[in-house]
Amino acid sequence: MAKCILCETDVTGVGRCDYCGLHVIHDLGDEKRIIEKQADDHRMKILSRIKAFGVKAYQYEIKEDDLDKKEHYITVLPVGENFEDEVTWSNQFGNAVKFDLGCAEVDLQLYIETMNNERISFSATLEPPRIDGHWYLGLKLNKNLNLEIYLGNKDNHTKVDDLKIPINHLGFNN
Repeated sequence: MAKCILCETDVTGVGRCDYCGLHVIHDLGDEKRIIEKQADDHRMKILSRIKAFGVKAYQYEIKEDDLDKKEHYITVLPVGENFEDEVTWSNQFGNAVKFDLGCAEVDLQLYIETMNNERISFSATLEPPRIDGHWYLGLKLNKNLNLEIYLGNKDNHTKVDDLKIPINHLGFNN
């Protein structure tokens, strides 16, 4: 079984990668440099459709005898032309969230904001950070188009997940 040179998804047969849509060539041989250039071009084509990654957060307010829940979309990782392969930390998410070291899982509602200002939602269930006190959300998009999720802060953090982004909604898997 071969792996896609761009996203490292297992690929069977010939044609395109089911995940990222790159044409798959099983025997690179002497053409590896050309194929790597095609993979880089395809990666940039995918990234050109993504404006940012973010998290959907909720703010709760007690009004009379009712609990009012408001959704907020917080951009964490702008992509576009200025994409960098490093962790970007939210300066908003986590300010008021404190976990005890024994708490259960953390459910994150993430989204991709496209250049057309559409939001593509996806979620991740994560282990809580091994950090006492407040924490923030950090995101990093690696060269294989996986979104690395960090909880903590710039100086003290834990990588808690590495997940594939829903590229199929961007039109590259057909």
